Amino acid sequence: MDSDWLRWRVEQLGVDIESNSDLWFHRKLDGEIYSLTSLGRNAVSKLLREESRKTVEWWVKNIGGILVLLTGLIGTIIGLISVLRK
Repeated sequence: MDSDWLRWRVEQLGVDIESNSDLWFHRKLDGEIYSLTSLGRNAVSKLLREESRKTVEWWVKNIGGILVLLTGLIGTIIGLISVLRK
């Protein structure tokens, strides 16, 4: 993956990984450039996977619970309608 994209993504999560010198190496061409080492790419990728997993878990817990409640409510309404029609 591209170091710049990974760096941007981690900054969006609010994580400061530049303070860890094992994850970055410094090149000076026309300006200061920080690139991820292979260890850094692995660490950042793991961090992004964990964040993605947390997002999916949130959706499953919250939206899934709402869907279960709606399904129960619809079943109750259908049951009441069938009882009242007889």
